[in-house]
Amino acid sequence: MLDDADGLKIPSAAVIPMRRLLAHRETRVILIGRSITEPVWWFYLYWAPKFLSESRGLTLRNVGLPLMAIYGIANLGGLFGGWLSSTFIKRGWTVNAARKCAVLACALLAVPVASDSQVHHVWVAVGILGLAMAGHQGWASNLFAMLTDIFPRQAVASVTGFTICVRANAPVRRNEIVMKFLHERKAGIDSSSSATS
Repeated sequence: MLDDADGLKIPSAAVIPMRRLLAHRETRVILIGRSITEPVWWFYLYWAPKFLSESRGLTLRNVGLPLMAIYGIANLGGLFGGWLSSTFIKRGWTVNAARKCAVLACALLAVPVASDSQVHHVWVAVGILGLAMAGHQGWASNLFAMLTDIFPRQAVASVTGFTICVRANAPVRRNEIVMKFLHERKAGIDSSSSATS
């Protein structure tokens, strides 16, 4: 990340071609970061109701309030992430240090989720899951803010839109790769089991 106010040296023009933005390492880093971490958010969104149903015995009749709490905590996490980095900047930290420390703090919020299946009380499990989702949202809000730190004003929307497009399509390609791997693995297992029989 760049600490100077100018960010990348891109002349002010009405339109900046995407290939020009992709030439910058910062664009590629943000694309990779979003592509790797965005599936975590979607996993939480789809998995949370199933987790609460299977491990906590909640049904459609009583899962609403816990899910509202989880998503409410997640929203607070987005606000917390933005507030934290802004507070560091107001205290004289560089933008680089403030964003990185805020991202680290948000990432650490997700650590307790590893023990969520061991918790016996529903609301403690809801709190831990909400905390992990809050960490992700705080991380994401800082990543969006980093775009405004790095890129000139006329490039922010292009980079944001492109990263959203890439991260939305990355799971499709990743799923194709996983399915190909599983298919090849199954074919290998089938051929080895038929050779031994």
